[in-house]
Amino acid sequence: MTESESCPICLVKFTTNLAEHVNSHFDEVPSSFQGIRETASPVKCPLDECRSLVPVCYWEEHALLHQLEKTPTTPEKINTPITNPRIVQPDSPECNLYTKQYLQALENKCFANKISLKEFYTKKAELLSSLAQADVESRTQDLSTTLLDLYTRARVADRVILCKNFDHFGYGLGDAGWGCGFRNAQVVLSSLLTRSSCCSVLFDGSAHIPTLPKLQKWLERAWAEGFDPIGADELKHRIYGSRKWIGPTEFAVLLRYFGVRCELIDFHEPTGVGAEADLHPTLYKWVWDYFSNGISKKIGGTVIEMSTRTPLFLQEKGHSRTIVGVEKKKDGNINLLIVDPVFSKERIASMIEKRSLVQALRIPMKMMRRAQYQVVCVGRGDDSHEEDMIMRKK
Repeated sequence: MTESESCPICLVKFTTNLAEHVNSHFDEVPSSFQGIRETASPVKCPLDECRSLVPVCYWEEHALLHQLEKTPTTPEKINTPITNPRIVQPDSPECNLYTKQYLQALENKCFANKISLKEFYTKKAELLSSLAQADVESRTQDLSTTLLDLYTRARVADRVILCKNFDHFGYGLGDAGWGCGFRNAQVVLSSLLTRSSCCSVLFDGSAHIPTLPKLQKWLERAWAEGFDPIGADELKHRIYGSRKWIGPTEFAVLLRYFGVRCELIDFHEPTGVGAEADLHPTLYKWVWDYFSNGISKKIGGTVIEMSTRTPLFLQEKGHSRTIVGVEKKKDGNINLLIVDPVFSKERIASMIEKRSLVQALRIPMKMMRRAQYQVVCVGRGDDSHEEDMIMRKK
């Protein structure tokens, strides 16, 4: 008996003429789209659930998108090994605001002809698959090794101390403009998960960096168990599926929920004098001491040093970043090395290729003029012993 195959569009089984049947799904567009190309100006989609204003040249693709959105997508259709290929629809229960923003940005790229229709559906399917693992689209793995290589190739500082074993996470399509706190949390977590003592307690020992929606769920669990009741009340005990941003307090809550010791350090006012009264020399000295207390390896004499200390979550008004190292010049001036979620994976790659990454990350004191800053450090601020990072086993 001939083995039957399912249509990747409607899932009806066929033993013959499967290709002809699949092609029939694309022979016609819905009747409501007929006559659209006769109009020169962009018009609204006639479907009530859409009503998008679409240029005439994209109407065929737009009609096709609506056809395919009504049916599940399969690995055979998009030619990519997705284990769970069902597309999340905007009105489905698991489609939170992160997902909606991602899908809208993806559609905009498709309609602007920046990605092909195949790429659109591949990325759309990958989104669902990626909800269970770290964000591939925004992650630059092992940026610490790249930084070390750049410093080794060119002596661009008199002394530099770098964190070991961290990745960079930039904004993704689904969190641009509000996900900085989560992205910086992922940077710090990428370092923590290389340590056996932390890896065994974080996220039920999964050893994987959670995606942004997963971090939202973990934070809600911490609130449900009584961590930070005041902060939970302010955010109405709900953050999953929202665009609510988090700061150092929420990140500290997440760490403490898993039994990871951390401190929140408040630099509540500038400590400069004279013409530099609005600067923060106390912050810069504290960061230098923090990293220098954990030096484990010297490379190239005393020029480059690796620290066992984890990256620092740095909060300022309206934005957060991550401190991953520090430089000191012969005149004693200190520069912080700070990674920013606004740097996309593509931009990081471009800066690495052009060897301009160090310059982009280097932040002298004159560029830090906010009224106050907050820092989350893992462990105690005056030691670097890994065993002191864990308060309890979860």
